Amino acid sequence: MTHDGSGDVHLRYCANRNIAVSLTFVAFCMMGVLLSWRSLSKELSEHRAILLLGDAGGIVLLAQWFAVFRCLRERVVLSLGIVRLAIGLIAGLAPALVSPAAVLVRDGSLALWVFAAALSFSMLVSAARRPKPA
Repeated sequence: MTHDGSGDVHLRYCANRNIAVSLTFVAFCMMGVLLSWRSLSKELSEHRAILLLGDAGGIVLLAQWFAVFRCLRERVVLSLGIVRLAIGLIAGLAPALVSPAAVLVRDGSLALWVFAAALSFSMLVSAARRPKPA
């Protein structure tokens, strides 16, 4: 056990062991897939301060969760979410930087979310297969 209790938190909320947490990962990633899929046919949106604050807040939240979750798959999914939100933040702050590669950015965003969703489904399968404590 660690002094800060983060090991206990991880054991309780490990997505590879807890079906509810793994379902949360799956729902989060599927929402990302859906939103990225919907944006494929749209132009890059213009700068909106509230969306930039949401991206920045999401990055901070996912970074805090990254510190709590210790399994590789959990950290990869959280890292992919952070990368995707960082891309959105950069696109909002410097649209001229992203505009020439808009199609690549949209396709890359969808690919990141699909990969994260596949990993989160694997965590759900692991949690479902894990024997329940007696």
